[in-house]
Amino acid sequence: MSFYTKMDATSLAHLIEKRHCSARELLEEAVRVQAARGLKINALSHFDPETAMATLSKYDAGGRVFQGVPFVVKDAGISVAGMRTTYGSASSQALATSARDSSLVQAYREAGLTICGRSNTSEFGLAPTTEPKATGVTRNPWNLTKSAGGSSGGSAAAVACGIVPIAHGVDGAGSIRIPAACCGLFGLKPSRGRVAVEAGVTPGVGGLIAHHVITRSVRDSAVVLGLTGTSIRGKMQRELIGWPDYSPLASRIPLRIGLCISLTPTFPINIEIEEAIVRLGMSLVDNGHFLEDLSLRYDPISIRKDYRKIAGAHICKFLGIEQLGKSSESLLCSLEPATRALVLEALQICDEGRTEAATSLSAVGTEVAMLAKKYDVIITPSLAQLPPDIGHFSKFESCISDQQEEYTRFSPFTLPFNVNGLPAASIPVGISAMGLPIGAQIIAAYGREDIILRISAEIERIGLFNFEVESGRIDSLIEESEAC
Repeated sequence: MSFYTKMDATSLAHLIEKRHCSARELLEEAVRVQAARGLKINALSHFDPETAMATLSKYDAGGRVFQGVPFVVKDAGISVAGMRTTYGSASSQALATSARDSSLVQAYREAGLTICGRSNTSEFGLAPTTEPKATGVTRNPWNLTKSAGGSSGGSAAAVACGIVPIAHGVDGAGSIRIPAACCGLFGLKPSRGRVAVEAGVTPGVGGLIAHHVITRSVRDSAVVLGLTGTSIRGKMQRELIGWPDYSPLASRIPLRIGLCISLTPTFPINIEIEEAIVRLGMSLVDNGHFLEDLSLRYDPISIRKDYRKIAGAHICKFLGIEQLGKSSESLLCSLEPATRALVLEALQICDEGRTEAATSLSAVGTEVAMLAKKYDVIITPSLAQLPPDIGHFSKFESCISDQQEEYTRFSPFTLPFNVNGLPAASIPVGISAMGLPIGAQIIAAYGREDIILRISAEIERIGLFNFEVESGRIDSLIEESEAC
């Protein structure tokens, strides 16, 4: 079943529906790919095909949209019955086996997705890469010496290398979009409040965090959003959420697009990424859209400084650390250096300091949100740099400010859209000379996932990157890396 590692979940579900294969056979393929590729890439923190097989036996996935297609859930921020949630940490506070599914996980099961494991993540999802000491480094399937991105890097790597065709992700500062860009996949961060982990519960970390999926195709993301998304502005409009028009006729409706390949103040961007975004812009003009050059005005390093004050406070609360003392010593020692530094810094910041940080972030978010009202779509690079070497960020861990600034140099474009809650997605639009995918970030106004899905489907048709074609290289890439 070589098609299993290339096709999207919707196509695989159609094959099951037409009885060309069974859900059980696809799960067996997941086991095969995990053994052949997954163990080298280390995409999963937990793999349990036996329980998944038993789940298939308990209910008939027939009639459900995805027909039993294999699926993994990120190992952070969401519960799967009978599986541990580690948050990528060795901390005892983070280790817990769930007695029940979160509401969102229940929705995935109702959609016909068969959960067969948890995907690897950086410790507490704090890094834009996935290299936790507790569960090991996740490698990029396109180049095993490079990062898969983070913090949903395990999910992206699992989809790219073929273990599953679709995976859950969590985005708190770009953590769906960053690994999607690194691994040549589509990753949408929905509008704030669109997807709830638990029914009626406010999104995490003050609304900065959003849950959705990382996919091989735009339509998979759209269908899942249609099945799991909720109304955020009055009556739910099914035709707007999850059911975009993919016909060529849809692309004839011109959009106002703001194309951004620069920041003010100036921020360095890899030339291959810049060229790929320019090519994308030219292609969209050829398709009849109106394009205007745009420079976003914000300081990514200042935003990151304010963000970490808020994130640090939430980590302290999660771990139950209110002040330094003998009771917290062993817990602090169990944390990775970067996490420990963030906690120690957070303990020195007063409530007034966090309030000032939140106010500053809100001002930036409001300014960027105003641009989303001027344009139908804003397009930026997903990342400023290509996926870094494994271990790159650890070289800066002796100083939290230096490490956070290095995170920002890698990903200066994603965080503002967590701050203002706008929907944003990364879609692959090219490949570098080294064979690494390049992603473009697509942003729209609050609640307008439909526009992101529509323009993304059009970009997919243009064919600047074809996952099914490009992914044929992954086996040979893994073999070459082993030989080296």
